[in-house]
Amino acid sequence: MSAPNLKELVETQGVVIDDWFYNSNNPNYQNNLALLNRASSALYGDIGANLDVRNWDAIMASADPLTAAEVALALMYSNKQYLVANTEHVLKQGYAPEQADLTYQQMEDRVGASYDENWTEGTRFEGRIDTEDYLLTLTRLESNPAAAQAYQDAKVEAAKVDAPVVTPSAPVITPVIVSPAPVVPPVPVTPTPLTPVTPTPLTPVTPTPLTPVTPTPLTPITPMRSNLALYGFGALALLLLLRR
Repeated sequence: MSAPNLKELVETQGVVIDDWFYNSNNPNYQNNLALLNRASSALYGDIGANLDVRNWDAIMASADPLTAAEVALALMYSNKQYLVANTEHVLKQGYAPEQADLTYQQMEDRVGASYDENWTEGTRFEGRIDTEDYLLTLTRLESNPAAAQAYQDAKVEAAKVDAPVVTPSAPVITPVIVSPAPVVPPVPVTPTPLTPVTPTPLTPVTPTPLTPVTPTPLTPITPMRSNLALYGFGALALLLLLRR
């Protein structure tokens, strides 16, 4: 299977690309744009003129095709056999091997590939790619576009000298997508029935009757005459006594 188009890949994410998908009033509008950019990079932006040898049958059959496409992209740019075949491929399109090597370096950050600076070992490109010098030369020739183009053409022609007639085959990259483990429902636990507790009846308490208390009668008190009265009678007696 060839690579899907952008709409097909995006719609594997449970969305439908229609007018509402692109409507700025859609509450998912920003997420939709991000999804489009992500799928576009996986299909086109991170491929460009390079070979795309991903196993699209396996990718589209996976539970998450977009993620599978991204995983396969990283695996592809990490594969030495692919790098060699792809360098031959872009060379025929007028790109210098240094340009291919620079792409492989950038893919480490862009797609999470693992760049191996020794990928040319054992190939016809071994010892013939100097990306750092290539970039410095182009920088020096920035003010002279004609000279820069002539340098570029010379690099390409020099690399074509002993190029194989048939571009070496690149491996088909199949991503290994680990499906999430199925969620095992918990074993239901049957609750142990509670044993009803019979309350112990309360023993009624008979109140002790109160013994009535007969109040003691108060003894009346005869009030005493006041001292003033006594003094008065004494004074009167004394007066009468003095008159005699």
